[in-house]
Amino acid sequence: MKTILAVDDSPDMRALNELVLSLEGYKVITAASGKDALVIILSNQKIDLVLLDLHMPVMGGLEFLKQLEELKPGTAAAMPIVLLTGADLDLPQGARGQIRKMGDIQTLVSEVQSYIGRAK
Repeated sequence: MKTILAVDDSPDMRALNELVLSLEGYKVITAASGKDALVIILSNQKIDLVLLDLHMPVMGGLEFLKQLEELKPGTAAAMPIVLLTGADLDLPQGARGQIRKMGDIQTLVSEVQSYIGRAK
């Protein structure tokens, strides 16, 4: 089973991502901040894809990318990290792509599948 780490400070967004992607057959782990996500990744849990919000208290997405590269070099290159954004932006180093927040559910599923394939 493919595992997705959904990182967002909004409980509603975490719940929505978890519900939608779980129904598609993915295992979904959630984190409320970049700091929480780092702990999960550094625990050597197998993660196939990270969906990452940029603007979060405690540790935002950009700081997460920087810390991840410092603590576990090469991880971002080996594991797709996709930003969940409200607007198009230039991708920071370590991010593989972006998905519009609050877009339609099928687009989210299709984008996830384009990075890691179908869950089933």
